[in-house]
Amino acid sequence: MKRVLGVSLLAGMMVVGGMVLAGPASAATIDVHPGESIQAAINHASPGDVIVVHPGVYHESVVVNKDHLTLRGAGAGANGTVIEPPESSNRCLHGAAGFCVFGKKTESGFHRRTGVTVEGFEFKGFPAFGLVGFGVKDLLVQRNFGVDNGEYGLTCFNCAGISFLYNKATGAGESGFYVGDSREADALLVGNLAFGNGTTGFLFRDANVGRAKGNKAYGNCSVPQRRGVQGRGRGPAAVLRARDRAVRREEQPHPAQHRVGEPAHRPLGGVGRHRGGVVEELRRRQRVRQRDSVQRPVPEQAGRHPVGRHRGR
Repeated sequence: MKRVLGVSLLAGMMVVGGMVLAGPASAATIDVHPGESIQAAINHASPGDVIVVHPGVYHESVVVNKDHLTLRGAGAGANGTVIEPPESSNRCLHGAAGFCVFGKKTESGFHRRTGVTVEGFEFKGFPAFGLVGFGVKDLLVQRNFGVDNGEYGLTCFNCAGISFLYNKATGAGESGFYVGDSREADALLVGNLAFGNGTTGFLFRDANVGRAKGNKAYGNCSVPQRRGVQGRGRGPAAVLRARDRAVRREEQPHPAQHRVGEPAHRPLGGVGRHRGGVVEELRRRQRVRQRDSVQRPVPEQAGRHPVGRHRGR
């Protein structure tokens, strides 16, 4: 792993009493090549740094635990940067997700992970999420591809200022894109594509305020009468349904799903639910799926990976 550090110098230097005053160092670029660790690069980085992950397959679950980092892959495709489950991991929901962008508890309260950018990755085959944010602010997720992940392809819980731009998601057990439990979501969705996911292309729950343009959803249906866009509350799902003409409309909402405009239930209990809250939510969803499978069996889809599939567990 090579660290390339550019140093910004003052145009002139002042010498006073033998002291040299110089400008601060600028952001660094950290290169990660196949066989090296993305997590190690993050641990070595400082806020403002750019981590460039070169083409290849990386079997790793990664926690982004610093503000204002940019993680830049080589493109979301077979010849780009592919993130797949590790053999085992105690990070990122114990290997259940590819990238975890998490806030954290502090002595003074809860700190939202702020200003992180993730771009140019393919997240493939994780039992829960390709990428998940929890307790974040101003998270930018662009030009990524979630493939065959058990729950959601790209998702964010308890977000403030989430942007999904020009991403794709397919093969998710539930929805390609999910934004939930976010009273201040301020979500921006532009140019995303969701196809071939288990229930819906885009799912928003208890997520207020959002804008959408040029998103597409098709073929997201494991049960008849489900549609590409679902949500409730005053969130971006309403924007998608009202304004986003690119989203196909022929599928109808399943009665078990909440429709836009229904009264929103109380969100998860605040930012303090951090990582444990995500695990609890996953377990709750598993119980709901098991209950629903008894009430209304879901036809098995050819080629669909079961939610529990994971090489690292």
